[in-house]
Order: sequence, then C-alpha cells, then structure tokens
Amino acid sequence: MEKGNIMKLTAVITILALSAAIPAWVAAQTVDVETARGAIERTREVIAEARPIIEESRSNIARLSLERAIALQNKAEEFLITNRNLFAYKYTMEARQEAMHAIALARADARIEDKLQNINEQAMEKISRLRDRVMDSGIRDERLNRLISEARTQLENSIMNARQLRNQIAMNLAENAVRLTRQAEERFRKLLSLKEVTEHRLMLCERLMDRARERMDGNADEKDASQMRLAERNLVEAREMTAQGNYDSARMTIENCERVMRGLSRKVAGEPAPPEQMMDEALRLLERTRAMLSEGPGSEEAEGYYERARAMIGRAREEMAGERNQEAVRTLTEARRVLRLAVDSIGTGDDRGSVEAEIGRIIETRDEIGAILEGCKAEGARSLFARANLRLGKAMDQFEAGNFQAARAEARIARNLFQRVREICVESI
Repeated sequence: MEKGNIMKLTAVITILALSAAIPAWVAAQTVDVETARGAIERTREVIAEARPIIEESRSNIARLSLERAIALQNKAEEFLITNRNLFAYKYTMEARQEAMHAIALARADARIEDKLQNINEQAMEKISRLRDRVMDSGIRDERLNRLISEARTQLENSIMNARQLRNQIAMNLAENAVRLTRQAEERFRKLLSLKEVTEHRLMLCERLMDRARERMDGNADEKDASQMRLAERNLVEAREMTAQGNYDSARMTIENCERVMRGLSRKVAGEPAPPEQMMDEALRLLERTRAMLSEGPGSEEAEGYYERARAMIGRAREEMAGERNQEAVRTLTEARRVLRLAVDSIGTGDDRGSVEAEIGRIIETRDEIGAILEGCKAEGARSLFARANLRLGKAMDQFEAGNFQAARAEARIARNLFQRVREICVESI
C-alpha cells in the first residue's frame, strides 16, 4: 500500500513539474501539430533574420545568445518529430525570444560602436586642433601639455579596447579623454587671454617709457636716470617672463614698471602742455573719432558726443585767438574727455576685442590723469583716483577670467571715476 502511494505521489510531482515548465496559457490549451509546426517555421525565419545582423555587429554576447536560440530550436524540432507538440511549441517560443534578444543585443552593440567611433574621431580632432593652436600661440604651460598628453593616451587606449570588442571599457576611456580635452581647452582659453592682456600691458608700458624719455629730453638728474634704468630692467624681465609663459609674474613686474614710469611722468609734467599742442592732439582725436563713426556701427549717443566736442574745439580756437590760453586749455581738456566718451559709445558689444580695446583706452586715461594728479590740489582727487584704479583692476581680472560683460561694466565705472578726477583737477587750476 505504501508502495502504491509512493508511485501515485511520484506521478503527481512529475505532472506538477511539467506544468510548471510550460507557461500557464500554453498548459491551459492543447497544442496540435500544425500549431507547433507553424511556430517552429516562424522561429526559423527569426533566426535566419538574426544571423546577418549578429555577424555584422561583432558582438560576442549576441553570438552566444543566438547559439542558445539555435540549441532551443533544435530541441523543439526533435520534440515535433516525436509528436510532443506541447514541448515543441514551448521550446520554439523560447528559441524565438532568445533570437530576438540576440538581435537587440547586436543592434545595441552596433549603436555603442557607432557612438564610440564618433566620440573618438571628434576627440582626436579636438586634441590635434588644440595642439596646433597651442604651438601657434607660443604658450608654454606644463599643466596644459600634461592634460593634452593624458587625453591623447586615454583616447589611444579607448581605440585599442574597441578593437578588442571591449566596448564598455573603451567608452569609459573615451569619455575620460573628452573630459580631459575640455579641461585643456578651458585652460588654454584662460592662458591665451592672460597672455594677450600681458602683451597689451607690455606695449602700454613701452609707450609710457617712450613718452617719459621725450619729456625728459636728456635733462634727467641721476635719480631720474636711476628710475628709468629700473623701469627698463622691469620691462626686460617682463618680456622674458611672458616668453616663458610666466604671465602672473610678468604682470606684477609690468605693474612695477608702470608705477616707476607714472612717477617719472608726474615729475616731468609739472607744466601743462601749451594750448597749441593740446589743439593739435584734440584735432587728431577728432579726426580719428570721425573715422571710427564712419567705419563702424555708430550710435546717436556717439554722434552727439562728437558734435559737442567739435563745438568745444571751435570755441577753444576763438579763446586762443583772443589770447585766453587758460580758458582754451580747459575747453580743450573737456573736448578730449567728450571725444573719449564718443569712442566708448561706438562699440557696445561684449566680445573680447571691443572690451580689450576699451580697457586699453581707460589705461591710457589713467596714465594721463596720474601724470597731472601730482600737481592737483583738489580735495579727494587722490582717493577718487585710487577707487578708479581699483575698479580698473577688477575689470582686468574679469577680462582674464573670460567674463567680458562684467569686465566692460567694471571698466566703465573706472572710466567715469577717472573722468571725474580729471574734472576736479581741471576745476582746481
């Protein structure tokens, strides 16, 4: 009796196992031979479609998946031969699902390969272009060169792993190369901006030196001559630092040179320029402003400043004809200030070139006002000049950081403050 119960229990377990192996919706119905044969034929078509797709993809995972599908399909056909229609149907459906999964894997891998190829090609082009730009610019920076070299190494490793079909590793390496390239590009932009500003300030310092030499005209005492030699040494050192890519140190050295040159300019500028010389300078500035208005995108504001300055120069002529030289000097000084306002109003863009040009003009204004500040007795002129210089320094910092809109805003505040210093000093004469 116990033996009979055991056999019955074994039969029940076998039936339950077979039921579990067959999907519920399949087990709930009878599968005839035609249904099983039709399903097998459809799976054959799917496997046939999968073969060329997987062969082109070079995906090992997809190949393994297709092999599993073929193995399942072979079992299904064996079950069909032995009239086990239910099992034939079950295995062919599993084979079809596996074949479709293999197609999905192959296509996904192909998309990754295309994406990886595009990333590698674009990154390689960016690195090559960046290296050419660095060489053309003359910038020397160890960190920049290290970033470029590391990005190129990561990219080469990515390409090698892609050839070995290790696409995920290759993708990680390619993304690292792109990140390093972006860092290198950003550092290059900052260094290029700093280099351009440094070279521009070198030019301005050289002009200050030439102007001081002209005014001294060989009549300098030993102290002034010593100061001039100090400025010349600073200028030589700044040039060498700029050539070596040490822009921060070059900028500090240039500031020392400018400070010495401003001191010399103030010392030799005790007497104001004669009205005839000021008239000549004002006329040149008037002509240059007119040319800028005719060539560039002018504005009503700039035209208004120009006409106002032109009228002032005409009045100064009358004052000079009447030998009212002191009044003529004041009028010409104001005319030059208004012409600078016209020039500043012509370019209102926030691009690198226009902002740099505006900062350069304000630096010249600062140097001119610094030269006359020594003899200015007006109360508060020096503290106002210091505020203006601080704003100009902020404008330079913003420019070097690539924030051109903020640089222009700070520069214009500095310009207005410098112009106010000029007005105060002129009124105190």
